Amino acid sequence: MKALRTILIILIIIVIAAAVLYFTGVLKKEVETSININAPREQVFAALTEFGEYEAWNSPLRFDELPGAVGQKFTFHYVDAGGNAGMKINPELLALEAPQLIKWKGSIAGPIIFSGEHQIALADNGDGTTTLTHSEIFDGVLVPFYGGAIRDSEKNFILFNQQLKTYVENQAMPTEPETIPVTQPEILPIPEVPEDTLVTNPPS
Repeated sequence: MKALRTILIILIIIVIAAAVLYFTGVLKKEVETSININAPREQVFAALTEFGEYEAWNSPLRFDELPGAVGQKFTFHYVDAGGNAGMKINPELLALEAPQLIKWKGSIAGPIIFSGEHQIALADNGDGTTTLTHSEIFDGVLVPFYGGAIRDSEKNFILFNQQLKTYVENQAMPTEPETIPVTQPEILPIPEVPEDTLVTNPPS
């Protein structure tokens, strides 16, 4: 009975310590990446919100259930360079603000255990280009034990950013109209007629 009480006290201490660390933000870990895209912000946002087209241009992020309205949940997973699928994640879409912000948040066994708030923000540079900031804030008592997964997330963000840049910039490139060469017709010189060959009308 004494051993059970000791175990219970230890568990209570662990829970209290975890709660204190969680609410003070000590366990938070943020990953942030950015890239400049030579295309207007509206065009970048349009590509990002065509969720059903993601497989056409990006390799790491795969939707199992497409995002819908804000407040609804969806499902996705990451695929590594070897083609291996990771764990399915079921976050809630928190924001879809055209043409500047996409945000969602998911958790494993509750936010105190492990959670991630994912954000893609677009800034208009005023010169027809866009700066994309792709970030995630990880929180929860398991964050210290998920270092490898967090580093993999950063690699996935960087690859995603680069592939999005290529895709959008290829769409934005103007196609030059095909020029058809115009050939000028050859102008032949008028032959000179000798004067003695000219026929004049006889006087009447």
